[in-house]
Amino acid sequence: MWMGDSMRRVRCLRGCQHKEGMQQRGDTIVEVLIATAIIALLLTTASAIVSRNTNASLDVQEHMVAQKILEQQAESLRIIGALDTTTSPCFSGVSPASAATDCVVNSDGETFDETSDSGAKYTILITKASPTSKEYSLKISWVTPNGNNAYEQVYYRSPQ
Repeated sequence: MWMGDSMRRVRCLRGCQHKEGMQQRGDTIVEVLIATAIIALLLTTASAIVSRNTNASLDVQEHMVAQKILEQQAESLRIIGALDTTTSPCFSGVSPASAATDCVVNSDGETFDETSDSGAKYTILITKASPTSKEYSLKISWVTPNGNNAYEQVYYRSPQ
């Protein structure tokens, strides 16, 4: 009889009925719902952080491309020495652009082609401070993936 009581106690510790009442093992539905809500909150926060970091990375990349294109435009201005901004608002390669549409370029600095280019569309504008001035303003603008307008601007003074 003593042996049977001992065995019953062992079984009761593992979740069976005890003389004083029922013992439950496992989680209640409330505990499971709370754990699920916590996990959902953590996953939502992680997703927002990843999305924000991806957008910031794209933004930095677009600014770097814009700066590269502006450097190319400034180098073309240095090579040519001057630009009549009344007839040509930018350079196409190292020669003045023949039309304003040539001043809309892709990330490689080449004229943007609506049918084949899928990346950002950069618009270049070079203006002269005054007709007799040797100072130029080089501005590039584009629309970010978020739909915001962005731009970079540099100033160049011709040595000639």
